[in-house]
Amino acid sequence: MEAVFKYGSPAVAEWLASTGWHANTIWDRRFPDRALVEAYADALRANMPSDGQSVFAVLGGWHLSWPEGDWQDLVDYPLIVLTLAESEPWVEAFGVNGGFRVIQRIS
Repeated sequence: MEAVFKYGSPAVAEWLASTGWHANTIWDRRFPDRALVEAYADALRANMPSDGQSVFAVLGGWHLSWPEGDWQDLVDYPLIVLTLAESEPWVEAFGVNGGFRVIQRIS
């Protein structure tokens, strides 16, 4: 949702303005139009093979928002890979200044 909020169309910006939510704010359960966002998240999960069993990695795309709160810090760097197989630790690799930044995540 953070990427949709930040980079969405003018219609998304208008919708956010109508809710009083800022485009650079990380989504959480206080969002006024929560049911719509949860429906979007359900559709995303249904279309993203992330069971940790059959898919080993996702190449590219938007990175996920984690409790560490570093989504905004990483948004300008391309996500190279997110590992999924056998779950934790999940590994993200970003392209940063001609090199890489690798982060291991646990829940």
